[in-house]
Amino acid sequence: MGDNYEIVADSLYYVNDANQKLYQSGKAQPLNWGETVESIELKGDYIVVKYNATLDRSYRTVVYNKSGNDVFILPRQISVVSADSNRIIYYDLVDNQVFMARIK
Repeated sequence: MGDNYEIVADSLYYVNDANQKLYQSGKAQPLNWGETVESIELKGDYIVVKYNATLDRSYRTVVYNKSGNDVFILPRQISVVSADSNRIIYYDLVDNQVFMARIK
């Protein structure tokens, strides 16, 4: 999996080796509720996490802000090109297209 942690705004986000869930330092409960983490990457002030989807209609990619809130969720695999304070530009690996979306 490569590095299994990222730091943003003085918060550590890490993948627990035992259960492969995503955690934020100082919080006992994982940020994700079902799937296991495939990869974690820092993009600007955001953490981009790709999950191993095992269920139909499950999330594949989730973008978390520096507070640990999910701000962008997709049920497909993407590659994030850029993320800033209110938008994300990503490449959809299924559609083979580049998209821009507003981050909540």
